[in-house]
Amino acid sequence: MGGNIWRDPEDDLPADFAENRDVHYEALPKPRDSAEFHRRPAETPRRGV
Repeated sequence: MGGNIWRDPEDDLPADFAENRDVHYEALPKPRDSAEFHRRPAETPRRGV
């Protein structure tokens, strides 16, 4: 742990992140819309019932 918890998250992004933001987001199985992203976890337990 140590000092790594205080790292700058920007340092962990790929060097071309700004230029290829859409490509990197497409690789994630998450919605780009923040409202949809936050709504999904709340709906997940209901679908299982």
